Formats: sequence, C-alpha cells, structure tokens
Amino acid sequence: MKTLNSIKTGLICTASFITIACLIGYLFVGAWYLLLIAIFSCVLGLTLKEDE
Repeated sequence: MKTLNSIKTGLICTASFITIACLIGYLFVGAWYLLLIAIFSCVLGLTLKEDE
C-alpha cells in the first residue's frame, strides 16, 4: 500500500509540474493546446489528490 501511495504522490507532483510548464509555455508561445494540456493535468492532479 505504501508503494501505491508513493506512486500517487509522484503522479500528483508530475501533474503539477506539467501544469506549470504548460502554463508558462502558453504565456510565451501562445499555443492553445498547451493550455488544454495544463487544464487536463491540473484536473488529473486534483482527482488523484481527492482520493487520499
């Protein structure tokens, strides 16, 4: 169970990183798909966090 919890924590951190990276990329490049990826990974991270 501890392994599953650490995997979940890693996924939440990865989702947060992807969200921030895509938002910064969107601000500089202005590509709308980066904004979609940021929203998707943010929702994914929040969903994983809710399960705890």
